[in-house]
Formats: sequence, C-alpha cells, structure tokens
Amino acid sequence: MKLTVEELLKMNLKGKTILFQTEKGSVLGCLLNDELAIEKLYAITRHMKTIPFPVLTGTIEDAYALVRYPKRLRPYALFYWPGPVTLVTKKKSFVQDFVSRGHSQVGIWVSKSPIAKTIANHFGPLVVATRHSFHKEKSSAIKDMNVFESSVDYCVKGENVLPESSFVFDVDNNAEVSKNFH
Repeated sequence: MKLTVEELLKMNLKGKTILFQTEKGSVLGCLLNDELAIEKLYAITRHMKTIPFPVLTGTIEDAYALVRYPKRLRPYALFYWPGPVTLVTKKKSFVQDFVSRGHSQVGIWVSKSPIAKTIANHFGPLVVATRHSFHKEKSSAIKDMNVFESSVDYCVKGENVLPESSFVFDVDNNAEVSKNFH
C-alpha cells in the first residue's frame, strides 16, 4: 500500500515491513525486535540469514541507547552522523540475537533524511535492509516502489533521490567492514 509519511505514522507497524527513502536510497525496514517482520525482510530481500541488517535510529541519543559502550561510539558518531555511515559496535542485551543474527555487535546508522528521521523518531529504532542488501544494479525510488509494492506492507511516497556513497565501520576494531554488515 502506497502512503505518505503522515499516513504511515497512524499505522501499527507490528509484524509489518515498509519501504522508504533515505540518503542511501531505498530501504526496507521494520520495528526493532519484531522477529516476524525481520524474517519477512530476509525473505523479501533474499539476503543471507547469517548476516544482520543494520538498525536505523532517528537520533544519536537513540543510537547510544542500543550499544554497550556509548563513550567509545561517541567520537565516530559525532563525526559521521547524521549521514550514510553505519557504525558497528557491541550491542546491549535488549537488542535481541535474532536482530544481530547471534553476533555480539550491531550496526547502527543515524540518517539525515527527513523521511527516515520522522519514521524512526515516531516508531523507534528500525531494522533496515539497505540497497546493498537487495540490489545488484542501480535503481531508483520509483522503480523500487514498483518492484516491492506487492511484497512490503507499506511503501512511503518520497522523492527520487540519488543514493550517496556509504560504508560500514567497526568501532570496536577501528576498521572498515566489507561483508558482515550492510
């Protein structure tokens, strides 16, 4: 179902998946710790189930609440966020193992996209599949909406933005990550 951000904010997202636009391009998302919806993301994207999706938050403070050592994350967060960089660090125990796929770390991202911030600030942290998880070729927001409209519960109308370059950085090991997180 296609809807505006304002219409989405009135919905119950429990067990649901959404498609929306960010500075990384289209992302598929669902509520944090919603096992049913996370499994739907893996089915829709055909992503390897052993590799976790990152968690999108609306604010840096929300990101700090998810991690075991926020002081370690802070300098990286202040430098890279908001923006298209995913930072990986040790997670708190309330971030369920089915979110992290059994890893002790979680990838976190604070978007600068007004749509993503509005959604994450309203619903709380979201598990998101970024374009790298479900696209091998370049695509557009309009094409993504047409492709995924029948697979996801809600498609949020947004601008057709060009994705910015992004990367994943492991804060605990002070290294760029290439394949364990997206």
